Amino acid sequence: MNSDELWRSLENETPGNEGETKLRDASPASLSRVLLAVENPLRSRILFVEIPPDISDPLQAKTRGLTISSVKFGNPQRRWLKFVCNDPGFNQVFSMFSDELIRLAEKADPLSLMKQIEMVVKEIIIFFSEARDPILSLKEQQGLFAELHFLKEYLFPQFENDLCGAIKSWMGPLGAIHDFHIGNGLSVEVKSYSANREKRVIKISRIEQLELLESSCLLLYATEVVTSNSSGKSLNSSVEEIEFILKSKKSDAYHRFKERLGKYGYSRVFREAYDSYLFTITAESLFEVTSSFPRIQKAHLAEAIGNVQYSLDIDQCCSFSREFETLSRILRRS
Repeated sequence: MNSDELWRSLENETPGNEGETKLRDASPASLSRVLLAVENPLRSRILFVEIPPDISDPLQAKTRGLTISSVKFGNPQRRWLKFVCNDPGFNQVFSMFSDELIRLAEKADPLSLMKQIEMVVKEIIIFFSEARDPILSLKEQQGLFAELHFLKEYLFPQFENDLCGAIKSWMGPLGAIHDFHIGNGLSVEVKSYSANREKRVIKISRIEQLELLESSCLLLYATEVVTSNSSGKSLNSSVEEIEFILKSKKSDAYHRFKERLGKYGYSRVFREAYDSYLFTITAESLFEVTSSFPRIQKAHLAEAIGNVQYSLDIDQCCSFSREFETLSRILRRS
């Protein structure tokens, strides 16, 4: 029985007094380290996760639909992280995150559990604080796959001794204008497009994506991605490959990577959904965006015009095409 079913069972029981909290073990294997509860009168869903008593500064947060605090109860008293879902509209997402925490509690010792909880909690906070669907659309998955491919295949070899620097350059998930800001004025915008079309067309979803920054070099990396249900690499596999590389390095690159994944909208909690599609990169192109590159420029638009999106036929941009050695050369200078 998953957490959603347990909560439904608690919700269907006879309501108790106002303020009363009904508790239940999340699973026999969690050794009573994770408890589910429904609190009256609002019947809010609550998750309690036991934490070591010597944690000096436990996680606390309050965001849209979610409150996280530290409490003590039990005989003898034990310390817990208390997660309260205040909005029934988030019950499904809250249940999926809770299932992940329960799974961790079943396998980890209390000390290592706390470290893993911290990572999951950061993902929870991101999802509850930002208005987005919990699972990336197919187009978003394709875009993330392309960005991870560029990161691993082109940046990691050049940042072999500074993988944290490579991760820091991935600025798109943090709201930057371009996907990668690499240093010495170099930026890279990554675009994916679907195969089996007569034209190679990419979508520019924000006018700023092809804007030239002052004293900068902007490269456009366009990649053809084939999507299948039977062959290729899943988004999960792509993420895990990079995680494996980063875990072997003594730096905070791994945690920065997880943070950016969360900001992008990817969470391992929904990993089953990301095994549905498999991706294969079948073609790659590189263009230099100069002042004469075909694009809509913000400076040429009336102030009343906003939220501009347009399509770009990259077959019509051959004069701006560059060899990938150009990228390697520029990266070496950066």
